[in-house]
Amino acid sequence: MLKDGTQTLTANIPMGGFKLTGLAAGSATGNSLRYEQLFVASALALLGTLDISTAAGGQIVFPATQNASSGANTLDDYEEQTWTPVVTFATPGNLSIAYLQQLGLYTKIGRLVMVECIIQTSTFTHTTASGNLKITGFPFSNNATTEGIGATVWSGITKANYTNICTRLLGSGAIAELWASGSAQAELPVTAADTPSAGTLVIRFCMSYTV
Repeated sequence: MLKDGTQTLTANIPMGGFKLTGLAAGSATGNSLRYEQLFVASALALLGTLDISTAAGGQIVFPATQNASSGANTLDDYEEQTWTPVVTFATPGNLSIAYLQQLGLYTKIGRLVMVECIIQTSTFTHTTASGNLKITGFPFSNNATTEGIGATVWSGITKANYTNICTRLLGSGAIAELWASGSAQAELPVTAADTPSAGTLVIRFCMSYTV
């Protein structure tokens, strides 16, 4: 594993409970660690900087299933993927939707989830739907004690005296609602009555929340 400027040993190296110190990554001389694949069977302590900028892959891979840690300074998950946002109401009734755009992206780093959503309908009709407008399909449920709030661009919603609408992911759930606010107005959810049938509904938002 030692590089002296002329000789380099590369291999798959099983290690368990070893401590590596004094590594000089990127140094043309002296001792440094060079590897193609390094498998660590147990804890590996690095005293200094781990530099992967010159590695061929330049990647850190996490397992598909999170190995959760309670350690405050332990990064135990990373994931980036798509999700499919779906618009509905508390009582969907005869709601009929066709989407011109229906896209969701997310990145999860540890317990923090960042989502993006673009919804635009080409068909949006209802006569018997009622209750709060909801967006389902979030990739992870929110934690029980906080809310996710996302700045929102919207059209196709009519709510007198209300000028601002945000997307709100309530605690312990993976379903968001749109909530409206305005000067001297109490916060209220957007409902089926606020979304005219046969209109075009547009909802775009970004949000971060914790699981």
